[in-house]
Amino acid sequence: MRWPVIREPRAHKNPQVVELKRGHFNDPHVGPLNQIVDELSIQCPNKVPYFDPFDGGINSKLLFILRSPVLGAEQSGIVSRDNDDAAAATTFRVFDEVGIPRGQTTLWNMIPWYSKPPFKKYDIEFGVSCLTKILAQFSSLEAIVFAGRGVPLQGSKLVQTPVRKFCTLSPGAQSRLSNVQYIETIIGDLTRVWKNSSGRSALQSPLP
Repeated sequence: MRWPVIREPRAHKNPQVVELKRGHFNDPHVGPLNQIVDELSIQCPNKVPYFDPFDGGINSKLLFILRSPVLGAEQSGIVSRDNDDAAAATTFRVFDEVGIPRGQTTLWNMIPWYSKPPFKKYDIEFGVSCLTKILAQFSSLEAIVFAGRGVPLQGSKLVQTPVRKFCTLSPGAQSRLSNVQYIETIIGDLTRVWKNSSGRSALQSPLP
């Protein structure tokens, strides 16, 4: 299916966009992932938002891992760069600036359920087990980017996968969203990862 082209952040302000996406949660490219989400919503302390069908799903080359769902995801029920919150808007702009095709990327959270910090060691370990199930569904994943120095970085060191892992700053660091240099760092990190994924240059600063 050809999706509507979204050119600006916060598209989920329009409830029709959210409803359109909800009608495609079981499409082949996201259905296996969202089936796991349904299972996790039973196991987790709180509801888990779904994968965005406008993203690449299991066909993605790059998986972008955030810390945990925030208000925008709670309102829409979707892990999405189109959510109506500052972190999602920054994520949208960063991916747009780098020029990564949306169909090659998917977003997820290290702590997949709605929750607020502080997070316990068990939360991170359970998040890693959830991510392991998710990773098994991807057919051509080339890189995982963990966005954040706290929970995402801790999780990145625990997850076992042959896919190369990288870290960057969190687009959800509210106090830094107006800091141009901070955002440019995220853009630079993603650019290096994506160029490697496309076979155009060497990766820098991979995680061990």
